[in-house]
Amino acid sequence: MNGVLVGASLHSTVVAALRAAAGRASGPVDTRALLVELMQADSVGRWGRIQLFVGDPDAVGRKPVSEAVGAGAFDWNGVPLTDGCAVGMEVAGRLAYRYGLWPLPVGMMVLGLVADERSAAARALRGDGLDRVELLDAIQADVLGTRLDGIDSVLPMVLGEAGQMVRAPRGRRGSVTPARQESVTRARQKPITAARQVPLTPPRQGSFSPTARPSSKPWSRQRRWTVAGAVAVCMALSYIVDMELAKRDEKPSLVANSAEVQSIWEMRGGCDSPRIYYPDMDAYTGSGPHRVTTFLTTDTGRIQPVILEDAKAPPQWGPPELTRPDMHRIQLIACLGKASEGVLIKDCWFDGGKTLPMYQGIYQANLYEAKTGRKVASERVVGKREERCPVLVMTLGKLYSEPGLSELQQTLGQYVDH
Repeated sequence: MNGVLVGASLHSTVVAALRAAAGRASGPVDTRALLVELMQADSVGRWGRIQLFVGDPDAVGRKPVSEAVGAGAFDWNGVPLTDGCAVGMEVAGRLAYRYGLWPLPVGMMVLGLVADERSAAARALRGDGLDRVELLDAIQADVLGTRLDGIDSVLPMVLGEAGQMVRAPRGRRGSVTPARQESVTRARQKPITAARQVPLTPPRQGSFSPTARPSSKPWSRQRRWTVAGAVAVCMALSYIVDMELAKRDEKPSLVANSAEVQSIWEMRGGCDSPRIYYPDMDAYTGSGPHRVTTFLTTDTGRIQPVILEDAKAPPQWGPPELTRPDMHRIQLIACLGKASEGVLIKDCWFDGGKTLPMYQGIYQANLYEAKTGRKVASERVVGKREERCPVLVMTLGKLYSEPGLSELQQTLGQYVDH
């Protein structure tokens, strides 16, 4: 057997899921079996949006998908794994190493299990109206708790690296995470030969000669003025060119997107710079309710949707996954800027003894018409007074609570509900 993630630090929920999957499996643990146990054991991740499309863990476990055992040469601490599960766990470990997320969290393990679209886990999470891009985004935002920069290009590369582990000859296999392997190749040095001496030729007339003396005759006044004028002309031309280039590089404040919007995630541009508007959306006219989608900008500059977990949320407020069949009905885009500090809610503890303060977030919210991009209103929105601590977060040192349904209705309800 070849060990996977040997010596790697795993989150306690991941360890519990691996043990539970081993206890239920009659053979090597595959990616779907581990995924189901992760979904059942994870009490912190927000799985609701994904489960709306694929069902609860029991439904995922009953889906008619399977995974070949393969060579059966891999295990984790004595737990036998299919080749696909070994690759998925290896991908998760390499991602955790790249992004410095230890102990390896549940969301990172799930990303590894679905990295290969052919795995049983990836096929079990295929749902009507949930494509792969949205699935990966939902895993990061809702389960992992943060979005990974450059993951679209990093994930295929890491999958290829992990796949080589399975394809390697037996006896040469083994996990390379979390340790970093470096190989140094010495180039052959070519013998240094003496340079062939070339006789120097005398300089041509008018060319520079090291023995020639510069003229000591001072420049005339006319020559000095000529040079000064040339310099002034060059500076003026440079200024004109710079101004023209600056005008050319100026970005318009509003840009139309006439393409059909398939997902709520595609509307983040409505809060970006330049702002995007969507001419095919319904106009903001008449009495309410008016459908709205809400985004906020984190302290690291990411624009992400506000996911309302309230099951009783009226349809005009979301949740966004239910708006996909009639995306054109979205009339408003609410853009919440970076949070400022409200009252201190609590201190959140993380592994390693690190604590981060969590404040009630205070947001400046700008409301725009989706169809035209025109500004409808500007209001102050506050976050919830009670908020649970995240398992994993990417922040500059402080945590802020996000607004819930009641907080949004309190300030934006006059534009959305009426």
